[in-house]
Amino acid sequence: MNVKPLFAYVGGKTFLKNKLVEKIEIILNKSKIEVYEEWFAGGLGSFFAVCKTLKDHHIKTVFLNDINEKLISLYSNIYSGNGDKIIKEYMILENKFHSKIPLLTYNRHTTKDKELLKFELLEARDYYKNVVDNFNKSEDSFEQSVYLIFIQNHCFNGIYRENQKGEYNTPFNWEARKVTEELISKKISDIENCFKNFNITFTSLDFEEMKINKNSLIYLDPPYLNEASGENKYNKNSFNLNKQINLINKIKDHDFIYSNHLDKRIIEEFKPEENYSFDYINRKNTISSSAESRKNDKVELLINKKY
Repeated sequence: MNVKPLFAYVGGKTFLKNKLVEKIEIILNKSKIEVYEEWFAGGLGSFFAVCKTLKDHHIKTVFLNDINEKLISLYSNIYSGNGDKIIKEYMILENKFHSKIPLLTYNRHTTKDKELLKFELLEARDYYKNVVDNFNKSEDSFEQSVYLIFIQNHCFNGIYRENQKGEYNTPFNWEARKVTEELISKKISDIENCFKNFNITFTSLDFEEMKINKNSLIYLDPPYLNEASGENKYNKNSFNLNKQINLINKIKDHDFIYSNHLDKRIIEEFKPEENYSFDYINRKNTISSSAESRKNDKVELLINKKY
């Protein structure tokens, strides 16, 4: 079962896949787990990475939560059987977008004339901005889902970013990227086949509103803290150090897996240390707008109770 998210999403944990599966296998074998939860599900990359393991261990009940209501609605719409309709409406947007790109442009990615490329993509950029405007104005869950797939496939660096009004404002990706119907259909079909194995409840709540279900394993992947300010802002809902501490205190006596970047302020909250397992995994920072900084190795911290 090789299921992939519909698009790149900031904070995705592809590099953690093998270690996460290994951790979940250990916990499922040693603890009586009947429910799997993700409180910061994001683009569902982590869930798709572990869904086969959950299925093999006969875990049926799943709770997937994220504060981004539009993102959760997208996957809820697919779970509800709207996959084919989403594909049809998405391809209307995609085909209109590519009708505005000169055919020759696709063969110019290696050119040094970046200004020429931008000139040829101005109409496509304007179309992207128009879809973003429609996304921000729409109050229809299905429409938002279709718009979201499109803008995340054509935004800069896969970053979902909002202003303080809660409006999406990630700029256009100047590299002309073609998403085919075959590709989007396969992704949605794979996701549907994955979802069929579970009884899933989708929610969009703050973690403080989440209730811990009996015999549940909770995977927590909260936003990274800024190393200097102790805060993260990619949307109107900031996540600071106090929230991290509240989250840790809420779950640390339960069955959980917690991931964040290596930060001594977080480690200090898991006391006594001998009660917890700490793993350190090298990762690539893919959020920065600087190509050079994206090459720098970072360290991801993975924490769970010892068994």
